[in-house]
Amino acid sequence: MMSLLTTTHSHCRDCYKCLRSCPLKAIRICKGAVQIVEERCIFDGRCLTFCPQGAIRAVGELNRAKKFIQSGEPIIAILSPTAALTLGGDIPRLKDALLSLGFSKVELMADAVPALIYEYQAILAGESRPLISSQCPAICELVEKYFPDAVKNLASVADLPVSHARMIKSREGKKCRVVFIGPCLAQRIREDNSLDAVLTFNEIENWLAETGMQMPKTSSEPCQGSSEGLLSVSGGLLSTLGLKELALGGNSIHISGLDECIKFLRNPFIEKSALAFAELMACPGGCISGPFLRTKQDIVSRRLALTRGIPRTVNASSVSVDLGIKPKARPFVPPKTSQEEVDYVLRHHTSHLDCGICGYDSCFQKAKAVCEGMTDVEICVPMIRTQGQETLSILEYTPNGVLLVDTDTRIRFANPSFYRMFKCEGENVLGRPAADFIHTDCFEEAVKNPKSTIYKRTIPEIGVSFRACIFPITGEALYCGILNDISEEEKARQEFVKVKDETLQRAQEVIGRQMNTAQEIAGLLGETTAETKVLLVKLMNLFKEKEPPGDALL
Repeated sequence: MMSLLTTTHSHCRDCYKCLRSCPLKAIRICKGAVQIVEERCIFDGRCLTFCPQGAIRAVGELNRAKKFIQSGEPIIAILSPTAALTLGGDIPRLKDALLSLGFSKVELMADAVPALIYEYQAILAGESRPLISSQCPAICELVEKYFPDAVKNLASVADLPVSHARMIKSREGKKCRVVFIGPCLAQRIREDNSLDAVLTFNEIENWLAETGMQMPKTSSEPCQGSSEGLLSVSGGLLSTLGLKELALGGNSIHISGLDECIKFLRNPFIEKSALAFAELMACPGGCISGPFLRTKQDIVSRRLALTRGIPRTVNASSVSVDLGIKPKARPFVPPKTSQEEVDYVLRHHTSHLDCGICGYDSCFQKAKAVCEGMTDVEICVPMIRTQGQETLSILEYTPNGVLLVDTDTRIRFANPSFYRMFKCEGENVLGRPAADFIHTDCFEEAVKNPKSTIYKRTIPEIGVSFRACIFPITGEALYCGILNDISEEEKARQEFVKVKDETLQRAQEVIGRQMNTAQEIAGLLGETTAETKVLLVKLMNLFKEKEPPGDALL
């Protein structure tokens, strides 16, 4: 199965609203961004409607439908009755617009309703165990993944769009393509080829815009209810089957909304009660709250619009087309985690408040999700707040100046030490260029070369010398500067340089005097040495001479 939901990480703003809205917690939080985990997901599309930033989007099949039309194959569009909630009574204009796009035919699904009811009646007549409706693809996915023991209770009847598509292909031939246009995301989960593509009203509107046409505007004329419209609202299938609710003395029940459906399926009394049929729909009120529905009507008005003026029962009739399905258990098995791992996260990385801000109903669930790799350990908001307060304390009392600027080098944050260091107490520095206060373009240089860089500057005007380490904030268009006041260090360095220079000068003077003295001594030594040499030579010569003749006479 192809991916149905994608996320744009740059749009995600850590609100966790999607996670809070998902009772199955099929959303992974990784480094602050959301990711749909499709093996856990049932594709009810609730996260799409709850995400305020549009970070989650559905992968459409518009290009697929366009290729069918370009191929020249016959392609038939079947319209969800919820189209009437978007266009009122102006469905004929929508049909004309779809024909202009290249569709061979445009059909509603009323013809499939009698055959569908016939299949349900046949199963109910021969079934003793409680039967769960299979008209909501998201509910079928829920049962197969999370309640595999209840798969045997799922009705083996295809939903209305698939049933209608099979009837069309039986009539028109297998080469015919069928495209369903409606508000449902889960309808795209298909293992057979009955529906060749599923489009939303937004995709049709964009397609028309590409060709220079516009989506028909909502008509003020109220739409006429229809039998397929009745099957789009919660309780409509019960009504067409002529079943009475359990609370009114009957043996059937209808439930809508994913949370309530999950509670029902978890209830052990189902098998033991006199319940014969349960109609479950994931969206509140039924398909009239589908994730791709384009309407501002309240849910009561939607229900009335699709059921107005139609009988509550339908005459069943059989068809030669196979409308059966074979539900199968595909249980989702979460990763194994040890109690020791969960307890460790619970002790050291949760607030124990069970506040639910992180998206999980309790700190224990969040700790378990951390161990399963489904969420970041850091997303505990109360703990983040505590850590934030500690960080602010550090920023407030650190002797280093801290400056946060944007890509225009305008100040977004400055701590108290910055104000003291640059003599700007009492001024409003926020929004002003950093160069106005640090009298240098080091931040401009850092923006041009976005990497961690160290600068050293002196501002003679205010007698401050500082060393700045400037680095970009990952994922944000911001730069942080840590400014260390080195004024005293610079003064000491200058004093040292002065002393060194003076010492060198004195040393040179001493050396000069020593050289002069050495030269004078050398001169004196040279003279005495010369005299000594002369005297010694004379003495040596004297000793070399023979004894005088007079000595021999003696």
